Amino acid sequence: MLIVNILPVLDDLERALQSVSKELAGLTWVDGIQIIYRKLQMVLEAQGLKPIEAVGKAFDPNAHEAVLRAPGEEGIVLAELQRGYMLHDRVIRPALVKVGNGEADQGPQAADAGAADEGRSQEESGTETS
Repeated sequence: MLIVNILPVLDDLERALQSVSKELAGLTWVDGIQIIYRKLQMVLEAQGLKPIEAVGKAFDPNAHEAVLRAPGEEGIVLAELQRGYMLHDRVIRPALVKVGNGEADQGPQAADAGAADEGRSQEESGTETS
């Protein structure tokens, strides 16, 4: 199917536009690429292509493919690694997602505190860190 074969091109355009630095953002050629990307999206949408909503939604095995699990709310999509698409009412490519595993998200501050605690316990036991 032609649309399925065009999806990697759409993905590449999205990645390219996301990686444009602030210094390049206002250049004419970058604006031209954004216009081409929007036109391609509009053509595909006119044919019935719709992106699958993922982030913040409950994991749906019919529309999502879990490739990672991480601390977070159980069964909720935490991040989209690759956008999925539906053509009319049929999934033609599931979204590749990271799903919460029900563990509390400790975040960077908790990780730093854990490292500090480890350093203190080694100091108290007389061992050195290298």
